[in-house]
Amino acid sequence: MRKGLFAGCAAILLGLATPATAVQPKEWTHGTEADFAEGARDDLVVTNYGDLRLGAALDRAADTPAAAELVYDVRGVAKALYVAAGPHAQVYRRGEDGLDRLLVDEEHQAFALGQWNGEPVVALSGPDPRLVALGGDEPRVLARLGDVRYVWAVVAQPDRDRLLVATGTPARVLVVHPGDGEAAEVSTALEAPAKNVLALTAAPDGRIYAGTDQKGLIYRLAEDDGGFQSFVVYDAPEPEIGSLAVGPDGAIYAGTADAEQAKPGKLDGPGSKEKGRPTTEPEGNGTPDEVPPDPSPVQPESEKPGEGNEEDRAGSTGRSSDADADVEPKEPTPEQRDRLREAIREQLREARETGELQAPAPGPSGGHGGGGSPPTPRPDRSRNRDKKKGNAVYRIDSEGYVHELFRESIMALELAVAPDGRIWLGTGNAGKLFALEPDSRERAIVAELEADQVAALAPRADGGLWIGTANPGGLWHLSGAPSESGTYTSPELDANQVSLWGRAAIIARVPAGAKVVLETRSGNVGTADASAWSPWTKAGVLEPQMDDGLRPRPLEIASPPARYLQYRLRLERGDGADAAPVIRRVSLTRLMPNLAPRISAIKTKYEEPNERQGATAKTKLRVQWKASDPNGDALRYDLFCRRAGSAHWLPIAEEIEKNKFKWDTRRVADGSYQLEVRASDAPDNPSAMSQSARRRSAPVRIDNTAPSVVEGPSVEARPGEATITLTVADETGTIAAAGYAVDATEDYATVLPKDLIFDQGRETLSFTIPDLEAGAHAVTVRIRDGLGNTRHVPVEIEVPAD
Repeated sequence: MRKGLFAGCAAILLGLATPATAVQPKEWTHGTEADFAEGARDDLVVTNYGDLRLGAALDRAADTPAAAELVYDVRGVAKALYVAAGPHAQVYRRGEDGLDRLLVDEEHQAFALGQWNGEPVVALSGPDPRLVALGGDEPRVLARLGDVRYVWAVVAQPDRDRLLVATGTPARVLVVHPGDGEAAEVSTALEAPAKNVLALTAAPDGRIYAGTDQKGLIYRLAEDDGGFQSFVVYDAPEPEIGSLAVGPDGAIYAGTADAEQAKPGKLDGPGSKEKGRPTTEPEGNGTPDEVPPDPSPVQPESEKPGEGNEEDRAGSTGRSSDADADVEPKEPTPEQRDRLREAIREQLREARETGELQAPAPGPSGGHGGGGSPPTPRPDRSRNRDKKKGNAVYRIDSEGYVHELFRESIMALELAVAPDGRIWLGTGNAGKLFALEPDSRERAIVAELEADQVAALAPRADGGLWIGTANPGGLWHLSGAPSESGTYTSPELDANQVSLWGRAAIIARVPAGAKVVLETRSGNVGTADASAWSPWTKAGVLEPQMDDGLRPRPLEIASPPARYLQYRLRLERGDGADAAPVIRRVSLTRLMPNLAPRISAIKTKYEEPNERQGATAKTKLRVQWKASDPNGDALRYDLFCRRAGSAHWLPIAEEIEKNKFKWDTRRVADGSYQLEVRASDAPDNPSAMSQSARRRSAPVRIDNTAPSVVEGPSVEARPGEATITLTVADETGTIAAAGYAVDATEDYATVLPKDLIFDQGRETLSFTIPDLEAGAHAVTVRIRDGLGNTRHVPVEIEVPAD
């Protein structure tokens, strides 16, 4: 039987001439991030668009000492790699045999590294904050930083003979012209209304960008007549700007690090729907994720720095590459001026409504240790206070428009820009490394490390990446080129029944020299095991093709019929930078034999009569059943009945499309019946392959005849009362109730049988009517059976006088 079923299925599967039926191949289709997230990946990554790509090899670059629980920063200087670690200050240089210790200071912390004149520089935070050069035989102090406590970032501007330093308590950006310790010149470029300036970077045009905690402000600092003019380019919904980086086109990337929003799990889970993908992302196009720049260069009012110690932070600073050139700002274009004018008009409209207008800030004064930036009006934060879940990476383009590039329930601890323009994102508190493509908005998790935080990133010129982690501390290296090969193994796919496998169709881009290999195996137990499943069988190889990679390419599945199927993809790249294959969609065809439908239950219930319309008898029988089809076929039902004692099934209704029917029982004789539902999948199958199922109900009593009087009624009248006796019967059911009414009244008095219980089809009633006046009376006796059929019996009586 099974062989015959599979023969029929195979004929359909191979496209023989058969009618269109529901016994059609069904598909498993994997083409989204959620689809591929269920499987196991080895040297592969899956993007938010559902692409499977070769990943890069991740290797431990060096074993970190036990004391280095937290890697705060990594920096490449003069072909050597330096590591700043904690909790107390430690600096190491990576050598051939591991990490060589250069500095240990148990009274300070080392959150940031920099470089100066080819030497590594470490910023020491604590009671005597300072910048220390480590290029000589002994560490030497370049500058002492005065009354700050924390140093979160160090950026060099060698063409301007200075270092920029982001500090905390108070939140400042310091300008340092290194010297010999006390001889260094230190001034303040910005003092922000926050506790910490956490992130700092410098753009190629010489402008400086700083991000703060508490209020989530991103400042742009530009020199003006020997001082610095500050301008808030973005007021983020999140309270903390944890990292900043500059893209090759001059765009600024900012990551937020609100610890309260760094919760386990994704905000919405992996993407489960195909939404297409952009080609390029135009700037300033007014899409909902863009925020226009604030038109007025307003600097926040200075505040007294917060008192007391801050909690030591692991890897929450944003560090950037050093500026390479001093490029003068370009003259605004006419289009930019038009946008600025419109923004100013909008601000004036708001001013008329609120009665307040923000004024431009006066020029700042320099100085260190008490000078700082002068007081200026506080920025209006009312337009950008919508609280969002998770943390984000924002892109601020050259015109000041803000694009939300990424949002997830992580802390964006560190950003770095790869040579090809990709954005690396290190996160906490589930240490993951993301790769973000700014133009296509593509993103992928390229590494999931065993640490809680990916706190430090240092790009390499060859496209590779140094990675520092915290809790536990670690140093890792990510290769700059895709792996030579990678494998994806799907979960066990359940067809619910033994099925015949057809073809796989794969949409992939396979460049010259690359290839994709598909293998499958099948089994009848839910967990794949070599002893319980068939061996892996090669379904085929996708060789390079010359088209655009959007055409499905078929491969035959040779695994034996079974309930479960599993597939494995092996991607192999060729030579060249753009020779890695990409899988966009995998579809696998299966076909179950046509299996019989199943009726799991049938029940009957009489509808209550509408007594408002004078109905008392129950004549409408509601019949309902539960049915399903393992193939998903549409079902059609026939309903039959059989009277007790008969061998013949009589049709009630045919070709019912719903799983219920209302039967008017007055169309058949009284008696005990059984109902039968017959389900057929014929609507979706040829007659030779259709299947059916039957199920019978419990006995159903049909009674549409009122009870009858078989004896009496007899009357015995006496002064003031009369006794009526009669015997009633119901051939099909039982007598359920009786009562009487005297003369024209509609109120019936209840009557019980002689044995005091209605429990059979024949009952004798004998009752006395009291308080009757002498003379003639009309009495109505009402008898009702279990289904509400009612008989009214008139009785005339003559009551004698006393």
